[in-house]
Amino acid sequence: MQWRPLPYPHPPADAAPTTAPPTHRRGGAGALVAAGVVLAVVAVVLVVVLTRGGDTRRPSAAHSSGVAPAASTSSPSTTSSAPTSADATLLQWAAANLPASTRVFTDSAAASQLRRSGLSGAVAGVGECAPNDYLVVTAALRAAAATDHAVQRCIDTSLPVAVVRGDGTDVEVREVSADLAAAKQQRARAAADRRRGGRALAANSRLTMSAAVRQQVEQGQLDLRAETTLVALSTQYRITLQRLVAVPAETAAGMPARTVEVAGLPADISFAAQATAFRPAAVTPLAGGVVRLTWAFSTAPVPVLD
Repeated sequence: MQWRPLPYPHPPADAAPTTAPPTHRRGGAGALVAAGVVLAVVAVVLVVVLTRGGDTRRPSAAHSSGVAPAASTSSPSTTSSAPTSADATLLQWAAANLPASTRVFTDSAAASQLRRSGLSGAVAGVGECAPNDYLVVTAALRAAAATDHAVQRCIDTSLPVAVVRGDGTDVEVREVSADLAAAKQQRARAAADRRRGGRALAANSRLTMSAAVRQQVEQGQLDLRAETTLVALSTQYRITLQRLVAVPAETAAGMPARTVEVAGLPADISFAAQATAFRPAAVTPLAGGVVRLTWAFSTAPVPVLD
């Protein structure tokens, strides 16, 4: 089966009318199809994605009010002192990137700080963690796991999404999975898809990049949403991918870069008509005709045709 990038379907009825890159292909875009990268959108899946906008991770620390968290399950074993510098870095990341109402389990001091930052779903202790809940694994929470089987179970059924190296121990944000083995396989498939997409981008005659950037892209270090969008943009503009901007904590967890800086685009380019699953969360004009595109943090699989 041949897979075709399709990042620009008809916008939903409430989308503001705007001009967006067309869906037709020409020039180097054919290289992506030839490489067989999995960048197609299934219409049925896309409908589901469009109706789940609330699951999109936030690109900034501006929070909306969320659903009140469940009753606290804190215990003396999860009480801690003030967060360390590594804790503070991860707490800032969590507050900036996780939806306000998402349940986030951590120690009592960290939970209090997260709630003050607007993450209303932060809970001290772990209670009954469930798939798609998050853990902020501080030194205090990790110590609690030694005697609290519920804490250890949540850690054992989760995967890291952000990691900061601390003094003697890592501080992590982890996402709880319903099936850890399946979640690991999905991550491996996504990495393979990014590598295939990266090789195709490198072969795209309408998209140039330095040797260093080319190596990063071919190694699968770029988010699939960014790869797909760059292919679509290259059908209308001759562009230069100047650099990938990675978040160190996410890189340490094996997550791809989700910010790129691109030359050759109009400074006022709009993505309002682009499919929600692929739409950049922030578009920032920079000096020298460069535009920075940032996608919201997300662990959801990119809609593809299997």
